[in-house]
Amino acid sequence: MEHKLLLDIYNIGFKITSDSFFVVDHLKKDFQLFVKEEGVSKLPAYSVYVRVFCQQPPYERVPPLVGSIYDLGLITYKDKHVNYTDYSSKALMIYDFKKETAELFSLDEQFLYEKSKLTILSRMGELLDRQGIHRLHALGLSKGEKATICLLPMEGGKTTTTLNVLKKDQGIKLLSDDMCLLDGKGIVYPFIMRIGVRDESLLEGVPQDIIEEKTHPKYGSKYFIEPSYFKEKQASPCRLKNILIGKRIFAQESQIKPVSKLLCLVPCIESGVFGLGLPQLIEFFWRGDFLFLIKRVGIIFARLFLFIKLIGRAKTYVYLIGRDKEASADLLVKFINNS
Repeated sequence: MEHKLLLDIYNIGFKITSDSFFVVDHLKKDFQLFVKEEGVSKLPAYSVYVRVFCQQPPYERVPPLVGSIYDLGLITYKDKHVNYTDYSSKALMIYDFKKETAELFSLDEQFLYEKSKLTILSRMGELLDRQGIHRLHALGLSKGEKATICLLPMEGGKTTTTLNVLKKDQGIKLLSDDMCLLDGKGIVYPFIMRIGVRDESLLEGVPQDIIEEKTHPKYGSKYFIEPSYFKEKQASPCRLKNILIGKRIFAQESQIKPVSKLLCLVPCIESGVFGLGLPQLIEFFWRGDFLFLIKRVGIIFARLFLFIKLIGRAKTYVYLIGRDKEASADLLVKFINNS
């Protein structure tokens, strides 16, 4: 039986089909706020078709090509506009960049789900770039149509801060807990997916039927909250007002204090221009043709110009996050209300 999912992410359309209910169901939960019902509306001009098969990979379809990309667990072989990626003889992806179609084969449903999700996010990023909307690895909150974004390192506490702030002030709305979308006019667009937390105390007040527990053999349990919980808390697109560079400090108290715009430039370039911390597939990053190289350079300069302009317009701060999580959230709430 074929299962189907349609998404519309800021005029980027995705059609996902699979013989695996597990894959489609998990993707639907992740992208819940972007799901389109079949027949209600047409997909946008930019559309990507992702076909997922819980089947033995058909390696006979791969021509005798020389490898182009080598990374841990994968080798990509290129044939003009088509990429063939072999994942350690356990899975195969065939991506046609001209037709924007993906075929993914594996007997491992969890792997299929994870790669399908990253495929959607990777292609979304490049196609949004073409529309002048760029991604930034950051937490985004808003109040009174003014957006505050906070760049934090991995494991810096974005999700904990997000949930604590939203509980403390119902007037503060969520743009994203992980990936903000910004355009050249300084507008920040909401992008909310499932939010994962490790601290069970953060789940207080969240209905149990929209929480899914996943256990990792190394990292233990993590609890994922469906985006529907944040539907009423979702911000509207709004103009960027403040940029905070978050840093952890080994002290009880937290601080937010102004810093020079120059100090904000490097973190924004790392995340927004070069994509550090953003979900993307290395097998999509380089396609080996001169035209793509020109486009890639053009996108990098467009991103660089955007973030230089946004930093110039915004107020810039450093957010030193102490060990007292409640006090840290209180400080951020106070800052957003007074800014």
